[in-house]
Amino acid sequence: MNQKPLFADLMSERQPFLGLTFWRTIVIIGCLAILTTGVMVFNPFGLWDGQKKNLKSSQKTQIQKMVVKIQNLEEEIAKKQTEVFTLLSKYKKQTGKELSTLNLLNLTDEEKKLLENRIRQEKRISIKSLLETILEKTRQISGLQKSMAAVEEKMPEPIMVTQGENHYQIALNFLVKEQGMDKEEATRIVEQSLLFEHLMPGFNVWNFYDNGEFGTFVTQGDASISPGKLQRMLKQQLISQKDQILAERDKLTEDVTLLKTNNKGLNDQLTRLNQEKAQLTGKYSFLDEQYKALEKQWNSLFYRLDPEEYLVERGIIKRGFLKKANLDRFTSIDFESSIDLRESKQIHVPATRFNASKIKNVVLYPRLFKKGVDYEVSVDNQGSGAVLTILNPEKLKNERVVISVGL
Repeated sequence: MNQKPLFADLMSERQPFLGLTFWRTIVIIGCLAILTTGVMVFNPFGLWDGQKKNLKSSQKTQIQKMVVKIQNLEEEIAKKQTEVFTLLSKYKKQTGKELSTLNLLNLTDEEKKLLENRIRQEKRISIKSLLETILEKTRQISGLQKSMAAVEEKMPEPIMVTQGENHYQIALNFLVKEQGMDKEEATRIVEQSLLFEHLMPGFNVWNFYDNGEFGTFVTQGDASISPGKLQRMLKQQLISQKDQILAERDKLTEDVTLLKTNNKGLNDQLTRLNQEKAQLTGKYSFLDEQYKALEKQWNSLFYRLDPEEYLVERGIIKRGFLKKANLDRFTSIDFESSIDLRESKQIHVPATRFNASKIKNVVLYPRLFKKGVDYEVSVDNQGSGAVLTILNPEKLKNERVVISVGL
């Protein structure tokens, strides 16, 4: 018995003069196209290959994740502590007493029993509920502290920041003294790392080095403010001053406009209003000048330009045997010169400024600003002068640097 051809019904409906072979060929080609398209759409192997890459995180990445966890726990503890202080204030307001005999942020077992006993003896429902909430918050804080301690046990020992310490020196000391690294190599690694410009006493600095990988991270520790919040506050200060001056200037502009409007038809008050207008206009000019000065400061690079030998003699730059010179004393330097980076990005250094005939080299400190990335130096063929060009003005805005001239 002959089997009926595939799609025979469909082909039989076509007009006879086209021929059976032609329609069979068309249908087979269409089926093959559909099957081929299905393979292309539903093939999962391309996606799987992409997902198999980068499955293994480095130890540095794991430590960074633990640091983030510590930072989150610190924020949660600070939040709970604030809630406890609010509840204590409410308790004092309602009872006129303080729970001063207890260290509510770190209760011992004995202190917990004392507080639980006080709760049982309390007759007033509202006060009893308040004390129960305080006790629960302290338990939550204790739990968070234990969680943070468990994370910290898996981390290398941190360094607690003391007054006057900076992130650069802490990281450098770790690599040189604890890891036994050559100071020049350690300096190169530290200058390529992300460092906090400002540290507060009590911050914890976590350093890590393994198989060429270096990481340095900062957490709040015993300080009263987190590192991130401190950086945001310092940057916001200058912006807030600028916004305040702009607001005062705009308000004075409105006042001057209002005075002009009210001045019409008030001839008997004209003299007084003109005097007030002059005073306001003068104050407006003064604030406008302050704003412009603030804008210039924000966009300027402040620098100290001196011969290298002079800077070494003053202890500003310290040189070591076969080592690169480094900035040793920075905070007490008088930055006597500046350039507005909106107007110019070059500092010209003629040899005659130092009563010299030739300039050998020019170096910018601190070394966290990298030559060829943040700035470049060109010395003319005769050595009679050099030009330092700022390549990354956004990075050097409102910064203080020392420029050393080798003669």
